[in-house]
Amino acid sequence: MIRQATLAFYAPQVPSTLPLIPGALENLQLLKKTYRLFLVTSGIPEIQLQKVTACGIKELFDHCFVVESLKGERKKTAFESIIRETQIQPHQLLSCGNRLSLETRDAKLCGAMTCYFRYGEHVGEVPSQPEDVPDFTITHHRELITTCQL
Repeated sequence: MIRQATLAFYAPQVPSTLPLIPGALENLQLLKKTYRLFLVTSGIPEIQLQKVTACGIKELFDHCFVVESLKGERKKTAFESIIRETQIQPHQLLSCGNRLSLETRDAKLCGAMTCYFRYGEHVGEVPSQPEDVPDFTITHHRELITTCQL
């Protein structure tokens, strides 16, 4: 029963289309012209990939990594794979996310640069470890390219 309740929460029915935050699509399209883009998300792989497809952004990413946090997986593993597969230096990777204790921390542990997108359900999160302190902070997509000097 607990497993079914957990799956119902983490594996909701995904609508055929999902909206993006204003400015997200424009940023992705512009950045794709210059950079390789990777999506690193956590959840149930089938559900997360359905969400990416429903947002209409799947083709903008070179690869979508889904880590299963319910199985104890961390985004650090995906960041390490990106660094290894692209043969870039860790500081050449920029992780942009809205969780200091997840994207920021895991990216910093790999030596990557980080941008905290202060948005959504975790907007009040404060750093609890040195690795949680981002290199950049934004509150709107329109700030991303200028703030992160992309």
